Amino acid sequence: MADRTLACSDCGKDFVFSEAEQEFFRERGFDHDPKRCVECRRGRRRKFQARASGGGRSGNGDPNGAERREHTAPQRPRTETNGAMDGEAEGAARPRSHTPTATMHTTVCSSCEQETEVPFQPDGVRPVYCMPCLKKQTR
Repeated sequence: MADRTLACSDCGKDFVFSEAEQEFFRERGFDHDPKRCVECRRGRRRKFQARASGGGRSGNGDPNGAERREHTAPQRPRTETNGAMDGEAEGAARPRSHTPTATMHTTVCSSCEQETEVPFQPDGVRPVYCMPCLKKQTR
């Protein structure tokens, strides 16, 4: 294995991908050659570290420190029911029939004491209400 010359994707300069670096990449399981020269990699790393530590910014990339909240839903681990299936593009919409349905549990309403079904397992500690009583409670 010999040293190889690669072009940096950021600055366009040629850099040497040494035999030792190639061995390091192979040991770590990296399948691809580096895209950036050492200087650009360091600069990129510093930029991300500064962003992660605050670096005088509000954390949302606004250099003026203006507060802006962005809501992101928590990520669920990919499974056969919520990840991309074979032959599907990731993030592709699937028919609603593939959406898992909630298991309904029968319990007694804490307010009117009538039997009702809820989409969760009651823990016996917190009150459980039927829909009419829940609407009364939340008004």
